[in-house]
Amino acid sequence: MRFPQLALALGLMFPLSLAAADWRQLQLQASQALQDGRLDEALELARQALDEAQHSHGKESAHSASSLNDLALIESERGNHTQALELIGGAVAIATKALGPEHGNTLALLLNQGLLAQAAGNHPQAMDALQRYLDIQRHRKDADAPSRLKALGALGHSYLASGQYPAAERSARQALAILAGQEPPDPLWQAASLDDLAQALLRQDRRQAAIEALQQALALRREALGDDGEVATSLERLARQYEAQGRHEETLSLRRQALAILEKHAPDSLDIAQHLNELAMQHYRREEYAQAAPLFQRSLAIVQRQKGENSIEAAILIASLGRLKQSQGDEKGAWELFERSLAIHRDIPSQPLYRAQALSDRGLLNYRKRRLREAEADFLEAQALLEDLYGHDSPELLPILNNLLVLYQNQRQSAKAAPYARRIRELGKHERSGLPGTVSTAA
Repeated sequence: MRFPQLALALGLMFPLSLAAADWRQLQLQASQALQDGRLDEALELARQALDEAQHSHGKESAHSASSLNDLALIESERGNHTQALELIGGAVAIATKALGPEHGNTLALLLNQGLLAQAAGNHPQAMDALQRYLDIQRHRKDADAPSRLKALGALGHSYLASGQYPAAERSARQALAILAGQEPPDPLWQAASLDDLAQALLRQDRRQAAIEALQQALALRREALGDDGEVATSLERLARQYEAQGRHEETLSLRRQALAILEKHAPDSLDIAQHLNELAMQHYRREEYAQAAPLFQRSLAIVQRQKGENSIEAAILIASLGRLKQSQGDEKGAWELFERSLAIHRDIPSQPLYRAQALSDRGLLNYRKRRLREAEADFLEAQALLEDLYGHDSPELLPILNNLLVLYQNQRQSAKAAPYARRIRELGKHERSGLPGTVSTAA
């Protein structure tokens, strides 16, 4: 994720000596290299700029703070988030001392600190920096509305990630209030803030209010963009909520609209594959297998062309086709597809959740064929993957624990069954729906 360089002109606040001009030139070159994706070159130029700033103006100068900011942005882009946070923290501390806490450049660095912390997944640090930034901006007559909106959006996302859903709702509503005061309000900012509001409302089990926010966001994007990919994404967000309410025909209508938009612009794109998969899954969940099959197959064909026949994305879709075959009673076809999927998962072990799903599905087939040792091995491997992913005491483990319990009980292996019965009781419920159907380990 790339952030704009917000501390734009620290060097220009001072008389432009020859040394300052050299520093500024290095800084501009580093910024251009970053924008072009030449990260190694950008890093070297930014280091030279920092050396020049420290030599000519001092380590505690605003010039040095600006160069530390540049280095932080580059290191974040390189995936070195811990180092990026150390660098931006140093930049903020220096600028606060050199320029004061409410100087525009100090605030820009503080905003960058919050954004970089969020990119690193350090939400406590992100919330602290972003809230400090907003507290100061709230009292400034010249407060920059786009930067405040950026900060509120990022703060809301960190609140969501931290489980602070009412606070996330407040951030989204504050952003919408700022936008309402503009003339005219920016429709795309409004749509983004409405999306954020919807997410916060959904986490508080206020689905209908969330749907109303998503409807407004869709209308704004349609008016501003027409048939655009962002509109297709907005249609899918709303479709998921309609589906959760059982509004099948409306859901299908939205997904078909999204698909039609994407097919106009990029008929062989991964976005098309994703929307085809969503449509297929909707038909599959309603046991409309004849409608689901060609959609899964089209999605898989696109993924294999774009990502490769043995890509992890292909593995996930191949397993979906396996479940479809299984539901249609074609156990031989399902078995072959699960084998193909798991072979890819073994080579690319990057999606343990989907691998666990495929293992569980193959385990069910093994059980039905009375290949009980193979079924046990599949279920145990799935259990280990899910425990690594969710922890030992997560309710997400219940389906696979139930499968193993039923397997052992049906073989009268009480010594093996007993620990699973205890674990299930400790997790708060005992669902005996395991082996007769599919396990629900997929997201």
